[in-house]
Amino acid sequence: MRSLGIRLALVISGVLSLLVLITGFWLDRQLTSAMRAEEVRQAEVHGSTLLASLQTLMLNGQGTLARSWLDRMHGESGIIDIEVLRRDGKEAFTDLDTVEAVNSFLGYPRFERRPVVPRHPGGADSDAFQRALRGEIAVDWRAPGVMTLLMPIERRSECLACHGYDESSLRGVLKLSLSTTYGEKHIDSMRNRLWAIAAGLVVLLGL
Repeated sequence: MRSLGIRLALVISGVLSLLVLITGFWLDRQLTSAMRAEEVRQAEVHGSTLLASLQTLMLNGQGTLARSWLDRMHGESGIIDIEVLRRDGKEAFTDLDTVEAVNSFLGYPRFERRPVVPRHPGGADSDAFQRALRGEIAVDWRAPGVMTLLMPIERRSECLACHGYDESSLRGVLKLSLSTTYGEKHIDSMRNRLWAIAAGLVVLLGL
């Protein structure tokens, strides 16, 4: 009788321990998913604010200041990289192609500036970039400790005064790379507490 009771207790505790582990893995995934979703939401708000500031400069015809502004934003407020990409994936505000196209459209040399060396000469060609070109907000998690948000820059009616030669509905893509080190540390801390509780429950059930 005692042997049967012990075996029954072991089976019950084993099943409950397995359920605790399964629940722990499920909660771990839900926690990571929720934290990443919050990081994406905050990045979208941040990106929208930066894009509004950039568009203000562009609507005032300050392309040179826009390049300087992008350079200054590198390393600010957790920003690892920020660039405006054309539809071909190359960085904007580096060569003179757009300036020449605008001046040709206007019929006189209204804008002028010097070319600069792009930070990423190879351009962008990823699945996230292609989704952004289709008008979606895309996120790239491939780089460890970095979240890259790609936001489509839609053509506005105010843009037609200088860029009326371009019939595309998108002007380009804003690429914003943010550090996720703090968020990952927070996730790891919560994960460790979760598994400590799970381990305690497993030991308690075993006893």
